[in-house]
Amino acid sequence: MNICETEGARRPSLLFTTKRLDRLRKRIVEDPQTAAHWEQLRAKADQMLAVEWIDEMVAEGGADPQHGDYIKASRELADVVLTLSLVHSMKPDERFAAKIRSGLLHYAEYSHWSGPGLLDRNPPWRSELATATFCFSCALGFDVLHRALSAEERSQIVDALVDKGVLPILKDWLLPGTRIHSLDSMGHNWWVVCLSMAGFGAISLLGDRPEAGEWVDAIEQSMPEWFGYSGNLLQNKVANFDAAGAFYEGVGYANYALMEYLMYRLALTEAFPERTQMDCPQLRQAEQFFLHTFYPASDGYFNVNFGDAKIREDATRSMRLLLANGFGSGAGKWYVERATDCGDHPLALLLDDGTQGEPPQGLPTSILFPESSWVVMRSSWEDDATLLAARAGTYWNHAHADAGSFILFHQGRPLIEDPGYCPYVRPEYVGYYVTSQAHNVVLLDGRGAPQEDFQRGSKFPGKLHSLLDDEGLKYVYADTAGPMAHLLARHYRHWLWVDGAVIIFDDLLAHQSSRFSWLLHHAGTAGLSEQSVTIRNAPAEARVDFLYPGELDVSRCPAPAPYDADKQVTYLEFTTREAALRQNFIVAIIPSCPEGEPRVRLIEGKNYLGVRIEGSETTTDLFFNPLSGKRSHENTNSVFEGWETDANLLAVSRRNAAMPEDPRQASRILMIDGSYLSFGDESVINSLSKVDALVIPGPKRPRITMRGQPGVRVELGQTEEPDEVLVNGLPACFDYLPATRRIRFNYEVPN
Repeated sequence: MNICETEGARRPSLLFTTKRLDRLRKRIVEDPQTAAHWEQLRAKADQMLAVEWIDEMVAEGGADPQHGDYIKASRELADVVLTLSLVHSMKPDERFAAKIRSGLLHYAEYSHWSGPGLLDRNPPWRSELATATFCFSCALGFDVLHRALSAEERSQIVDALVDKGVLPILKDWLLPGTRIHSLDSMGHNWWVVCLSMAGFGAISLLGDRPEAGEWVDAIEQSMPEWFGYSGNLLQNKVANFDAAGAFYEGVGYANYALMEYLMYRLALTEAFPERTQMDCPQLRQAEQFFLHTFYPASDGYFNVNFGDAKIREDATRSMRLLLANGFGSGAGKWYVERATDCGDHPLALLLDDGTQGEPPQGLPTSILFPESSWVVMRSSWEDDATLLAARAGTYWNHAHADAGSFILFHQGRPLIEDPGYCPYVRPEYVGYYVTSQAHNVVLLDGRGAPQEDFQRGSKFPGKLHSLLDDEGLKYVYADTAGPMAHLLARHYRHWLWVDGAVIIFDDLLAHQSSRFSWLLHHAGTAGLSEQSVTIRNAPAEARVDFLYPGELDVSRCPAPAPYDADKQVTYLEFTTREAALRQNFIVAIIPSCPEGEPRVRLIEGKNYLGVRIEGSETTTDLFFNPLSGKRSHENTNSVFEGWETDANLLAVSRRNAAMPEDPRQASRILMIDGSYLSFGDESVINSLSKVDALVIPGPKRPRITMRGQPGVRVELGQTEEPDEVLVNGLPACFDYLPATRRIRFNYEVPN
């Protein structure tokens, strides 16, 4: 049955249901912490009685040329109405009811609920984010006070909610004949925020306006298209969500967009419990995005803050609403417990069911968000672990010119950082924070991605590939030439994290001979010693060694501080002394470790560059093939200290007691973009097409993680027949070839 065929809904029908209120009353009695939070909320409610509502002339004259002070007014009303509505619903108090009533009637007198600058656009915009927030506040207050309002007051509030809120949004964002926006015209969050809150408002109007059901139906039928939005080629815009749950605009705007939608969805479920809700795979994945971009510290938390996001982005409201809508897990509850101390927030009290969270120890420690091109790798899920994250996606709107940039958290602190953002109306936002100069990337003669791409979007976004993680080795690489296509024909950035060291290898080819600058934005202090930097942000510390090239000019560059354009900091720029078309960088990042750090040094041969990482138990040799990208009609065959391969990159680990010349004693083998690897007459890896592979040898249970084309036939050297062969974590059918001491298998490898 369509909603428009129903006759109305129960009241209150949005958030403050009898079941939730009774559960909260019970928890206040039984749980001292909940009782303390409740008393804190009541104290806030008493203080809110003194709030003075903002005059419309003041809202019109706000400093923001687009919004004026309408967003400030709408959010203040929302905070007051949400808080007082909960307190009043728990125990009716005429003081709180009167304050809610006065706010609804005051803002009902506004001539419109959108900023002055929007009305001057061509065509004029009748609605915006402030309109959505006004819809939420008026709908919630109207729902709670419905029976206590006079007929005249109900009429005044209903007319304002319809004429200044719901209908302007529907006309701008949804309805044929009046619609001026598409799904992507205002970034990727405005559409769902505006329509969700218009839907929230329409639900509150059921029984008071006969068209309300039709409005909710129209909104609900449009939602799958927003969640499934796949991008726009001609406008250089990307999908809203990727297959692993990442939201294009980052953690902060994922929280904002999903919170508003989930509030609407929860209200729809409560108003019509028999209605089957839209199935949404993106919501099933959303918790994963928030969890993997979260860094727990013993004294707080941080977030992976690429783009316009805070480094402490509290996404607990979305997490709570995911749980309330049936999309969360015990790990999501753990996130809520760890990410905020705002237990006295109305939604925290209302939605908490008293269950305990479960630490996400079963989650993988690495994840690649493929279409969004984010990667997050961590040493563990424990507090104060080491976390390395990188991004290589597009450059537009809330996404910055940061293709190939990375950040590092260690021992509970940021060490290598993203500078974040500042208020959008400030010139430093477009002039610095969104630019390449503000990120840990490579510049050519001081130039990065075109600044105008922030408005028009990157035609060729960057891309992350081939996340491999097993046996203490993590690897991923980025193709970041796209956003820099005006300057670069080639830029591959490789990250190898092994035995306590992160090795970054850059392979660059410019259109014109240039000087290359490697940027390092750090937290805390940075002490320089020749081509080494020691970053300290107590108690955390890491050393950054520039292994190649041998001589670089180092500069400390002034810049606005992270999140504070009124302050100034410096970042480091390491620049080649001679101009060249082609350039490599090899940089080692070595976080401090109580047990001691690995020894990392450059190794060079006749035809290769490499790095030796000597840990307490394992030594890894990493080789970079100098022929990669230079040959057209020949294979890139090279020999690295006895290892013959056509791979772009090769890393071989061995226990420190093992013989380096015996391939059978390798404990880990990483081959990137290679079709074969041999040592003397011993074939170690063989496939006709080139693959990325991480092999963990074993006499009875060898493992291989692979990326490449579907339908690959692979052979691995194996001295005896194994009991099982695991390929990408799953048992594979295989044949053992005793005459050649190999195992052979066919596997449909995912791209």
